[in-house]
Amino acid sequence: MDARRRSRAGWAVIGATSAVLVAYNLSHVLHGHAAHETAIDDIVGWVPTVALVVALAVVWHWVQRRDDDPPCGWLFCKWFLAGGVLLGGAGAATFLIEIARGAHVVEPVFTSVMWVVGGNIVGLYVAYAETRRLDARHREEAASEDARRLAQRLSVINRVLRHDVRTDLNVILGYADVIGDHFESEPDELEGLRERANRLVGVTSQARLVAELLENDATGPINVGEHLADRIDDVRSEHPDIDLHADVNTDAVADAHRLVDVALDIVIDNALAGAPPDMTFDVTCRVVDDEVEVVLVDDGPEMPGTQRVVLQETEETALEHADGIGLWTVKWAVEESNGKFWFERTADETNRLVLRLPARKE
Repeated sequence: MDARRRSRAGWAVIGATSAVLVAYNLSHVLHGHAAHETAIDDIVGWVPTVALVVALAVVWHWVQRRDDDPPCGWLFCKWFLAGGVLLGGAGAATFLIEIARGAHVVEPVFTSVMWVVGGNIVGLYVAYAETRRLDARHREEAASEDARRLAQRLSVINRVLRHDVRTDLNVILGYADVIGDHFESEPDELEGLRERANRLVGVTSQARLVAELLENDATGPINVGEHLADRIDDVRSEHPDIDLHADVNTDAVADAHRLVDVALDIVIDNALAGAPPDMTFDVTCRVVDDEVEVVLVDDGPEMPGTQRVVLQETEETALEHADGIGLWTVKWAVEESNGKFWFERTADETNRLVLRLPARKE
């Protein structure tokens, strides 16, 4: 018998058993009994029947809303019967002991049946809790399998980027050099081809680096201050015309992912990309309230909206995408470090980017 057929059989057993118990209870109450001498006795006699009907209605409503995979009818049936047998058996055993002692027991059969009904209700609750636990485990296993398949696909894509695409781009660049030798003055189109190909080579190299660094999500001490100080020295030598101001605490050490060093280089390179020669660029790094705060301020061109969208989105879309994977790398680095990262355009038309990371504790 397959799982669904077994589940249907389980619900049928629950329904039939409940109908017998409710019919017995109603018959007993409606026909009256010597033990029911007051209105309270009559009300108490109805309670087990009403409670069982309500419990069955609630459970059935929940089951109808639930994705019936895997089916749960047989599980409910087992706990329903087990609860009734255990609690009803306990009640019957109690009465037998009392009778053996010579005590007068009022309506032992009816009361034992009510114990059975109470056990059925308890069994329904236990089955509900167990089904929710199994559903949660099933979702976790499904998510784990989805993650495994995604990791496998990303591994294939990464391999293609690392080998096939990069190799083909190098071949294209080689052909471009050969073609360029046939011209005294190289056409603009050929130069554009080289620029695009070199850009893609850089993207594949960055993708490979990011993939390698993200294989390990552990955090550790990253001396953000020293890294920024070294990077600022490079910027001064490479861009002597830029008005660069730096206030960097070289003792600022973050407890962060190792991808943070790459992320810092990316945000600085983004700020400098297309910058006018007389651009003002301020870099601040300090420790504030157990956090390492890095602030970059420049009066260069505003960050395009297609790049700022990365700061709010959880996935890249076809219509709104960042230029390459630079800002995505920054986002991943900050997330893996349990940090924060945002951009704002100030009232005086300057770009302000803030990156905060947990400070390393001694």
